[in-house]
Amino acid sequence: MSMRCCTDELRVRAEELFRTATRDVKHYVEFWKQVPPTEPYRVILGDVRDKLYKTRERARHLLAHDISDVPEETN
Repeated sequence: MSMRCCTDELRVRAEELFRTATRDVKHYVEFWKQVPPTEPYRVILGDVRDKLYKTRERARHLLAHDISDVPEETN
């Protein structure tokens, strides 16, 4: 699978994610470099990774304390 070749729809979504992404501090040292917009699959997968991290943290807080400061994502 090429990291650069993709459908127009995927490229538009990746550009949107790249443009609107917050530059939060990442909690994983393995992926500290910013993904370039020329690699749309990595941009999309980076967003999935961030959402999974937030989901895991929210679940961990809820299980431990019955409440979480991590907001529930709606999109």
